[in-house]
Formats: sequence, structure tokens, C-alpha cells
Amino acid sequence: MYQLLHYIDEGLDVDVLKMIFEMKMLAVIGIKPGLDHCASCGSVRSPVAFSIKHAGFLCPICRPNDTHAFQVNEQHVKLLRLFFT
Repeated sequence: MYQLLHYIDEGLDVDVLKMIFEMKMLAVIGIKPGLDHCASCGSVRSPVAFSIKHAGFLCPICRPNDTHAFQVNEQHVKLLRLFFT
């Protein structure tokens, strides 16, 4: 937490820092999102959304199954994978 506040004080992007913090807290409470495959069907297609309901990325085919999923692009995917591990 101290490091997070330090980064905010240094002027780093608060939204990115918030996302990193939230992802790390998921692991603390025992939830590990599926970041290597579609959390709904298991496909390795490029993810287009992140689903809280399904606890991970969704492929283009499964995206309609969760209307509340957050749209992601390739940069989001790389960051989530990098910061979750």
C-alpha cells in the first residue's frame, strides 16, 4: 500500500495503479482470474473483454454472455498479465 501511495505521489497514472492494486487484491482474497484463456469457454482466442462474473478474459464469441464485462485492448491484456503475476 505504501508503494502504491508513493507512485501516486510521483504522478503516475492513478487509473493504471488502481487496476494493478485491484488485481493484486483479488489474489489476496483467493480469486485468480483466468488470464491465459477465455474464462467462459477456455479458448485461446485473443481476449476482447474482462469479466468479473467469469473471473477472467472473454473471447469475442463469449463476450455477449456478460453485458457488464469491461472491454480490453491488447495493451490492457499485456498489463493485466504482467501485473497479476
